[in-house]
Amino acid sequence: MMLLVLQLVSIVAAAQPYEKTNTGIQNVQASSPITGGATDRTAACVTNAAYNNHRSESWIAVDPTNPSHLVGLSKFFFDPVFYLFHLGSYVSTDAGKSWTNSLIPGFDCQSAPSNSWTDTTDPIVAFDTRGVVFSNVLPFSFIYNPNGNQVFAVIPNDAIFAVRSTDGGNSWTIANQGQAIALFNSSGTGITADKQWMSIDTGASSPFKDNIYFGWTVFSGLGSSEIFFSRSTDHGDHFSAPVKVSVASNDSPKNTYVFLGSAPDGTLFLAYTSFPANTFPIADVWILKSTDGGATFSAPKKAVSFASFPFARFPNTSFRDGISDNFAVSPANGHLLLALEVFNGNGVDVQLTESTDGGNSWSTPIFVNDPSTVNDGTDQFQPTVAASPSGTVAVAFYDRRLTCPTNDPDILPADAGRTNFCIDTSIQFFSDGVAALQPIGRNTRVTATSWDPQNPGTNSDGLPHPGGPNGTNTFIGDYFGLTLTDTTAYPLFVSTANLGQNPTNDQQQFLGIVSIPSH
Repeated sequence: MMLLVLQLVSIVAAAQPYEKTNTGIQNVQASSPITGGATDRTAACVTNAAYNNHRSESWIAVDPTNPSHLVGLSKFFFDPVFYLFHLGSYVSTDAGKSWTNSLIPGFDCQSAPSNSWTDTTDPIVAFDTRGVVFSNVLPFSFIYNPNGNQVFAVIPNDAIFAVRSTDGGNSWTIANQGQAIALFNSSGTGITADKQWMSIDTGASSPFKDNIYFGWTVFSGLGSSEIFFSRSTDHGDHFSAPVKVSVASNDSPKNTYVFLGSAPDGTLFLAYTSFPANTFPIADVWILKSTDGGATFSAPKKAVSFASFPFARFPNTSFRDGISDNFAVSPANGHLLLALEVFNGNGVDVQLTESTDGGNSWSTPIFVNDPSTVNDGTDQFQPTVAASPSGTVAVAFYDRRLTCPTNDPDILPADAGRTNFCIDTSIQFFSDGVAALQPIGRNTRVTATSWDPQNPGTNSDGLPHPGGPNGTNTFIGDYFGLTLTDTTAYPLFVSTANLGQNPTNDQQQFLGIVSIPSH
């Protein structure tokens, strides 16, 4: 009888329309107003400045010593018109039900006048096995000419720093003896770092447990870019001198989008994406392997080639495309997981491929978004992939399959009823045993309501959404975060919806609390 009941429940769930699959999923607004030091567009220091509007781009991690303890990071905007922001953190100790916000100090003109940068960017966060939380921070500086146009400050224009928190994300200090791991001075050639990532080895049997690994892209300003790497073997007190790990002659002089992850036995994997000349929009993803804790790496080995999104902006709206793939290593079995944003000529779909043999071979990519949405003229994009401690795999992604709501105060009147326009967050779970990845059910809608990426345009404070005035160029983030416990998935995503705390429809960070289905 019990088996029959479970089968009936499964049939009902499968028959449920996508828009109703968010039933019972809690959305919590993690972002709330704070103050800090900000450099305005005139280069003046504004003390106790209000970081109270937009919060695009995020990452999130769960404490391995306490599954109710979550820490997230995102951009906290001070002035979205002039793209001025610093990184801030979110802390929850009750499994995402409530949050505190704070600015990461040490880079703004109020907390660190001698180390002040106009912006800090590209949030990423990870815990070590002791519950200490780390991030690598990319600070950079803009200066403005009399016409108000942004140009990079001359010396230095950006850097790579490490920060850590020993009290669960409530306060932060600069690691590496307070020094930058790398500084970049353009000197007129445009040399600059971007797209940094990090991971920490938490493998139960790893001889390199708590090693911290950093990777980032260095753009030459002359059309080429390469991947650099640094590590810490002493809990962040010191980091190694950066070394280049990509090989332009082996793949492409245009390498970016670095990701890192360790298998339970301590094998470190580094993934990056190349865009070979004369093949755009075809992109290649390469995997490097280290069996000595990041001291040395294998030569790059191609994992997959795919058609990336070929345009600067998504159709209909003004937000730009983000990172075209995402990579993770399963903490349960060391399987390598690669999610892809694939252009089909009629829109964007999400695919997933896996390696069960350390990157030597890869499965044929499978579609993550539901079959009804494959090549249907709607976009499923910006995938992020993660695995639970017991091995369940999840891919979360932004989704434009639903028509924009009508008679909804959170949707601009001009956008009501539009197709392939408003955004939801979706998630798909997979079992990952000895056999190939197997979908668990169908796509689940995480968001409580679809949101309008053009909202608010210009809000009540006269501040448009990030990227430019009057919605001419929108930034919703290049990626968003996802972390899993054995029972719950926690995507941290952007939305302009008002669920009670966002009356101006700014971009805010929302957490979805999604129960992992049994399988």
